[in-house]
Amino acid sequence: PVPIGSKIIATGGCDNSVKLWKVSEDEDTAGKWILHDTLEGHTDWVRDVCWRPNLGQVGHLLASSSQDNTVRLWRCDKETSKWSSKLLKPDPFPDTLWRVSFSEYGHLLAVSCGDNTVTIWRECPENGIWERVGNVDETISDTLKIEEPLAVAPPEIAPEPKIDFSDRYMKPNSITDPIVPVTSPIVQETG
Repeated sequence: PVPIGSKIIATGGCDNSVKLWKVSEDEDTAGKWILHDTLEGHTDWVRDVCWRPNLGQVGHLLASSSQDNTVRLWRCDKETSKWSSKLLKPDPFPDTLWRVSFSEYGHLLAVSCGDNTVTIWRECPENGIWERVGNVDETISDTLKIEEPLAVAPPEIAPEPKIDFSDRYMKPNSITDPIVPVTSPIVQETG
């Protein structure tokens, strides 16, 4: 597998594959990017790749979107160091897929499609199957419509907290006020 702390990047291209590159540790090529592995499974151009953030996640997960109208999720087996993939969903999307992007903590995956929609997917912790939980289309482009409840439902209107970083940092009380030391708690309730 990819050693912890090693630098590795993933690329996709017109050869229908995902390529993994790592920084060489060999004496003659030290510090240069070299091909580490080639992941094959798509049947048309790979338009985007995205690593899932490892915050609280086990192992590496890489998503790739393709002009073949599919998203593949790639995992590396820790024992054999072999990569395998599975489709995000069994049937193809209705059009070319342009982008894939994981949420900050990696529990949601956004997929943008050539039909002007973005679908939001979540991995079910019980069985590892990804389920569509939301859809954004051109008629509601500035609003995310969640069709099923997430693990924790967001509040109707979340109050905007007043954030104070600590008394070691300075911040103005308003745009026109001078910078003054902050001595209040880290987060204050708004009234």
